[in-house]
Amino acid sequence: MATTPQELYNRIEETKAKIKEQKTMLIEMYENEKEYVEFTDGILKLKLQRNEITDRIQRENPDIVNKLDDLRRDLKSDKVMFTDMLVTSMMKEETVELQTKYEQMVFPIFQVKLQIAK
Repeated sequence: MATTPQELYNRIEETKAKIKEQKTMLIEMYENEKEYVEFTDGILKLKLQRNEITDRIQRENPDIVNKLDDLRRDLKSDKVMFTDMLVTSMMKEETVELQTKYEQMVFPIFQVKLQIAK
């Protein structure tokens, strides 16, 4: 059992490496199956056709594409601000009570993400 954050971090990294190794073995098995390869090639051709269609539609409708980009930027900004507000409230030991449009009570769940120092 891990007793320090470093030991637990090391165990998590080891498990990730094992998962990657198993996935790689499975993918190699897939790629050795002729039927799988043919099917995958067919899917790739269909995806290329779909992308050509979506690109054309987006070029023909730049106003909608720009509005969508603006909305996505706004959403990302609001999410950052929302997170900051919730963390600040919790640090002040204030209760955070939120309600969905269906009147369901929800509460924040925090997850730690690590980033390599630059």
